[in-house]
Amino acid sequence: MGRLTIAEGVHIASLGLWIGTLVMAGLTAAIAFPTMKRLDPSLPGFPAAAAGDHWSIAAGHIANPVLTVGVCTQAVLAVLAIVTLFRAAGARGWQTYARRACVVLASVLAMLLFALVVGKMRPAIAEYWHAAQAGDAAAARERKAHFDAMHPSSSRLMGATVALASVALVLAIVDRRSKEVDFPGKGT
Repeated sequence: MGRLTIAEGVHIASLGLWIGTLVMAGLTAAIAFPTMKRLDPSLPGFPAAAAGDHWSIAAGHIANPVLTVGVCTQAVLAVLAIVTLFRAAGARGWQTYARRACVVLASVLAMLLFALVVGKMRPAIAEYWHAAQAGDAAAARERKAHFDAMHPSSSRLMGATVALASVALVLAIVDRRSKEVDFPGKGT
């Protein structure tokens, strides 16, 4: 197996894992929050949380670490996709240029998502939980509102990253298949 084939394999695998990581992180939140809302738990350790917020605190304690690991993992996979991109994508027409653009743009979004989630959202949710545990209702409301204001941006960044990485993955597979058709036996 030549270097180009290894680069293609690593590139395609990194794109697939990147997409899967973000999808699973998003699904974790999509499952945990409605489930906890239905269960309507009571959390005596959070006396300053608004009466109806206990379910979101419980779900957040499940989803937060999964999302953080997912966002950190996808950042590593984005770097791997970039590193292998130019070895994997030969200079072949619009598909190659479109894939390069998708990977580069998705990587930029991945780093913005990483900075937002790890740099701003994690500390904000920790401050909210701390205030709710300490019994400071006013601070808890303020910090929850601050966190909630960032959530739509993180969701949009995650969705756009998945979309661009998915297009790049399809283009990588199509490019690989066209090489097999155009040049039988090459790279094996």
